[in-house]
Amino acid sequence: MIKKTNARHGDFYIFTNDIFISRCLDLYGEWSEAEMVVYETFIQKEHIVIEVGSHIGSFTVPIARLAKSVFAFEPQRTVFQVLNTNLITNGIHNVYSYMHAVGKEDKHLWLKEVEYEAGTMEKGFNSGGIHLKQISAENNGYPCKQITLDSFIPKEAKISFIKVDAEEMEIDVLKGATDIINKNKPVMYLESHMSNTELPEYVATLGYKVFEHIPMNFNPDNYKKNQTRVLAFDRTVEHMHDYMLLCIPNEIPFETNLKQLK
Repeated sequence: MIKKTNARHGDFYIFTNDIFISRCLDLYGEWSEAEMVVYETFIQKEHIVIEVGSHIGSFTVPIARLAKSVFAFEPQRTVFQVLNTNLITNGIHNVYSYMHAVGKEDKHLWLKEVEYEAGTMEKGFNSGGIHLKQISAENNGYPCKQITLDSFIPKEAKISFIKVDAEEMEIDVLKGATDIINKNKPVMYLESHMSNTELPEYVATLGYKVFEHIPMNFNPDNYKKNQTRVLAFDRTVEHMHDYMLLCIPNEIPFETNLKQLK
């Protein structure tokens, strides 16, 4: 179920049956490396970062090396354990990791265990694409808090950057972080979908310019120099990409060739 692989940003324990993030880390030594230009541009040594949806830490590790500290949230129990293993393996000591879901209200949840070892390449197992509602249960699973960032993050923490990959819960996360956003005006980097117009519209109401960023998941000049094309749901990883929103406070001048949505 778990094995270790060497990658661009360190050694990572990965899921052997995972078709996306773990598979790419194993084959190419990296995952969606084009996102790193955003982190390297906007995160500085004195910055405190929030990462919602840290998964196994493929970005948490390099982000931590750029920042002063990182608050990392991952509610899947086994994934959370692998995340912490990867932080320790790579000598990362400035990440505060929590097995919490993040949303618009504080509450207690019960979550189902995911059978990670049951996944296969043929079925397209994707541990990074599991929605919270898919694993929600009632009194038969493991207990997990859902927190709001406003209630959980220390008031004195000056947040400079927020990354959210919460599988369609991005607006809920932001609604629970209104005070942090209004007070700190952090740069935000949010997972979305091309068809989702609600998220950029909501972010714009918070006083932000919203830009489209489409990082390709496959990099021909990858760390392991591996040009093998692997299939994922009848599409090649080469042509697969994430769809992200780069959100810049209105008061910050910003010139870019990225498409502005709002």
